[in-house]
Amino acid sequence: MTVPETLQEQFSDLLRRAIGYVRSGDGLEDHITNIVGLDLPIDGEGNEIVAQTRHIVELIEGYHADSKAERPLSIVVFGPPGSGKSTFVRRISKAVTGCKLVKTANLTQIAGTDELAKTFEAALQPKPAAEVDEKEGTITPVFFFDEFDAALDGAALGWLRWFLAPMQDGVVLVDGKELEVRKAVFIFAGGTAETLDEFNRRAQFNAETYRARKVPDFISRLRGAINIGGVNGLGDVRIVPRALVLRRILETRSVSLNDDQLSQLLSNGHFVHGVRSMMTLLDAGWNEEGQLNLPKAIQQQHFSRGKLDGQLVGISAGLKEAGSAPVFSTLTKQLLRNGAALAYAGAFEPKGTLEHVIAADRDAPPELAQQALQKPRVRNYLGYPASLRAETAGTKTDTNSIEFIPLNTISTHELKELGAPTDEWFGAMPTDRGETYDPRRHVAWALSLFRLRVRMLQDVSALVVLGGKDDGQSWGRMAGIAEEVMIAIALRTPVFVLGGAGGAARAVGQILGLDEATVGLERCLMPVKHTSLCHALAPYSNSFEVPGEPNTPRDLDALRHFLFHRGVTTAAWPWNGLSLGENRELFACEVSQGGRAVERAVELIVQGLTRIDLKSGVIGRYAQ
Repeated sequence: MTVPETLQEQFSDLLRRAIGYVRSGDGLEDHITNIVGLDLPIDGEGNEIVAQTRHIVELIEGYHADSKAERPLSIVVFGPPGSGKSTFVRRISKAVTGCKLVKTANLTQIAGTDELAKTFEAALQPKPAAEVDEKEGTITPVFFFDEFDAALDGAALGWLRWFLAPMQDGVVLVDGKELEVRKAVFIFAGGTAETLDEFNRRAQFNAETYRARKVPDFISRLRGAINIGGVNGLGDVRIVPRALVLRRILETRSVSLNDDQLSQLLSNGHFVHGVRSMMTLLDAGWNEEGQLNLPKAIQQQHFSRGKLDGQLVGISAGLKEAGSAPVFSTLTKQLLRNGAALAYAGAFEPKGTLEHVIAADRDAPPELAQQALQKPRVRNYLGYPASLRAETAGTKTDTNSIEFIPLNTISTHELKELGAPTDEWFGAMPTDRGETYDPRRHVAWALSLFRLRVRMLQDVSALVVLGGKDDGQSWGRMAGIAEEVMIAIALRTPVFVLGGAGGAARAVGQILGLDEATVGLERCLMPVKHTSLCHALAPYSNSFEVPGEPNTPRDLDALRHFLFHRGVTTAAWPWNGLSLGENRELFACEVSQGGRAVERAVELIVQGLTRIDLKSGVIGRYAQ
């Protein structure tokens, strides 16, 4: 078999093999494994799922064989909606000889603790806690508690406190009398988070509730945990899990799908309710025009562009810095594949940032739900003179996917006052040898750039920065990335800083405390080399103010201190979904070397974006 060389070839090969697997059950032998009757993927996150599954099976087997065990064995299962948590629990319980699933209780359907206590009594009485089977010997009962993290009497995570005694001592209080559970397996499935880490993070956002609901006490009693994933993995990771699910679903349905339809199902979009949404689509089918036989309102409840649908992510990248292009290309493709829209402020330039964004959009898969009215996936903010007119041929063929936002970033009065042209483009710096530097034109550019950036950053959900010039030759007041990060933080917009490509992003990250080493502020970011610019800017000082931030810095020194006092370790840092350690890991990723460093940087950014809504209302601003 020929080994695919490029990432695109690898994707195409995997997709082709996945289609074959759905049809025949063959083709993915090197991508899946079977454990206790469960077909599991072994790529990416799948490796961890396989390891966790084996650990859970061994844990239950060892517990069942331990004749001295009296305290219940507690295990937690997490996964996205429709990921098959109930199926997983049934298979695991059946796979271990000597264990028997005796009760399944969905806590959203139970009125209160008294009713739950009686379910124990009904499941265990009149037989003793450890049932004896003539053929298999002692039977260890398995209790499955679905949506254990549901509210109780209106209190978030209210059930956790009640479970502490049964988990610790194997005793349940029923009508004032103690019922001994003793040796049993408790399996809990979560409904408010997709992973144990996310569950813990959500709970910690309210420190008082975290302690009051006994979250740490509950977690400390767990002996095993597994995140079983689902069909909405990031990027190409989703293909194999979807193939496994599709084959299982199609075995019970008389549905005929062509290769194009299978390809879309395997690689595109986001199934809001996981497997249940996939089943809805398959039950509906397609009409003769290739459109889904579902009303638009129903489609929107089941399908979206991805986990980042509704987020508009600002991109600021200097692609001339070594190593910027590979991570930028991978990042933009993954953001688009996971449903985000991208925003860029500035002109189209050959081999520039916007051209890479357009290329990523061109390579993104088509929409899964064709009937839905979709917004363009790229926004380009244009201002005069800060942007050239987008006349390059490369944009003309892609205008359907780009929303151009023309802005009046400087008035005719200001241009005349500064002695700058009002009807033709001009530069902030001399572009020909015969030209001389005019600080007033530089001021015009600084004003235009600042207003352009403010306008874009008022719209976006988050800003990603990497590279960027830091040579004192900026056409604005200072390095563009530095000004953009300052504006974003002033607007409380989440920021992701990659320092591995160097440039202004690295200097900004050092000021923000993202570097492990402390550096002097005066060493970060170069001032504009033309000293006459400072004097020319003075009359326009009040024009450089971010709405809602009266302390907007007016010069480079003030900007350094502004960022320093709003760094990653301060309360003023806008939550971006990443912990302090993760932000520093992202900043340190050596993306210029490519490979795993690029993949990890992209993973962190996408993970952060998916977590933003856990703590703030930033997510979805673009969708409103």
